[in-house]
Amino acid sequence: LEGAVTTWSSSDTSIIALNGTYAEVFRPSGKDANVTLTATVTQGEKTETKDFAVVVKALEAPTAIEIDATKLKYDEEAGKYLLKLDEEVQLDIIVESEEISKEVKWHVSQPSRASISEDGKLKGKGLGKVTVTATSTTGVVNGKSVKAEIEVYVVEDTNAGTVLNNNRKAIKEQLPLFV
Repeated sequence: LEGAVTTWSSSDTSIIALNGTYAEVFRPSGKDANVTLTATVTQGEKTETKDFAVVVKALEAPTAIEIDATKLKYDEEAGKYLLKLDEEVQLDIIVESEEISKEVKWHVSQPSRASISEDGKLKGKGLGKVTVTATSTTGVVNGKSVKAEIEVYVVEDTNAGTVLNNNRKAIKEQLPLFV
């Protein structure tokens, strides 16, 4: 429209700040923000307004923590993390962002095979596979806790040549459970 002047306003300038010819968008953390942008067009004495509902998506929370298993032996040939019977190893957490705390709750899937302390000390107790889970006490994304898992094999000996035999022995010991 010739001679018309358009101005814009924002219902929440902390999310969408309008500055003459441009807008700055500040993505909220936590949850999406609803903002109404209003265009006001004036031509002579006639004025029209139009509202536009805008949803500004929240910053995505960091979704990953990782268990730092570098203190465990890793058998390249078998592709497995190994822990000797009665051995104790300190596991740590790697976080993707400072927004997630390193505070986690530790859990093992088979307490008869391994135990884990509140501070992440993993101890081998019985032969076989165990899943170690670390769940963030502060990180929640889309209503789900942020967590990490690794599989660890508790073995008698962590030398590469004995891993297969350790696995066979663990399987044999469990066979009566399935027969």
